[in-house]
Amino acid sequence: MKRILIIGVDSLIGKALYNALKKTFIVYGTSRKKETSFYNLNLIWELKKWPHLPDSDVIICCAAMTNILECENKKKLSKKVNIDGLKKIIKKYKKKIRKLFFFQAHVYLVVKSHILKKKIYATL
Repeated sequence: MKRILIIGVDSLIGKALYNALKKTFIVYGTSRKKETSFYNLNLIWELKKWPHLPDSDVIICCAAMTNILECENKKKLSKKVNIDGLKKIIKKYKKKIRKLFFFQAHVYLVVKSHILKKKIYATL
């Protein structure tokens, strides 16, 4: 059975995907909230602080700062989460996964120009 990891499982898209996919697949999730049943992960952490996550066939990244105004007002934090966070995901899991889906359209356009040397699938 395929194993799927949803990073940002408590986002709007992440919750919907988790509820739909858990009926057919083994699904794990991460949340930056400490008081959930999911793995605790904040994309701004250094990689060595990240929890050990189960091997997965697919990673779906739904974690990002999506409020445009907040991203403009907090550019450094936005870059840490939206660009550097995705770079960390790719660095940590590039040898272990078959596919990575990234669900933030406006962020995807920025990330594309910085790090795409491997395929990243964007779905809106």
